[in-house]
Amino acid sequence: MIVVGVSALDFIARRREQLWPSVPVVFAAIDEATMSRRTLPNNVTGATMQLTLQDMVKVARIVMPNLNAVAIVGDPLERQTSFRHFADEIPAVAAQLEIVNLMDRPLAELAKRLAVLPDNTAVNLHRNLFHQRRRLLHSRRINQPDC
Repeated sequence: MIVVGVSALDFIARRREQLWPSVPVVFAAIDEATMSRRTLPNNVTGATMQLTLQDMVKVARIVMPNLNAVAIVGDPLERQTSFRHFADEIPAVAAQLEIVNLMDRPLAELAKRLAVLPDNTAVNLHRNLFHQRRRLLHSRRINQPDC
């Protein structure tokens, strides 16, 4: 069985004995810091990734040497598979830069807020904006009167 992300690994850890006790598990897309705090059961292996918010800020500073702020956009970090651990790094980044929290915002509000970000702000985008847009379009279709 292949699981992608810490949420999937957590699910398998809770339910494996009931569902597939003898099936080997291979995980992917879990950061090193998260895995370093875990003890893996037998027959579980995988590859970790090294992706940090601090590293993203370093890259942003190369492109934007006068970086003053980072806007975090998309799903809340606790719902992220690959970026959940960024929440632990925010205090250290906030000591260097302003953090603009634009997570879990409706698209209309997000567009307005992004349009007025201060100069020298990098945007750190996390997924599911497409899904939010699709839900918005779907709800508009449902609410439209029949012609």
